[in-house]
Amino acid sequence: MRLCIAGNADAARRDEFSTGVDDADTFRRLPKDYSGGIWTNEIETIARLTGR
Repeated sequence: MRLCIAGNADAARRDEFSTGVDDADTFRRLPKDYSGGIWTNEIETIARLTGR
C-alpha cells in the first residue's frame, strides 16, 4: 500500500481546496523516512527540497 500526502487537512475540514505540499514548512513536517507520494502544485520547490 502507498500513501499520498495532499496538504492542509484543516482546509479540507472547512470545505476549502487543499493546495498540497507546496512549501518548505509543509514538506519538512513529513517524517524523514517518508516514501509515499506527494501532491503539490509547486514541483520545482519540492524537487529542490528532496535533492532531486
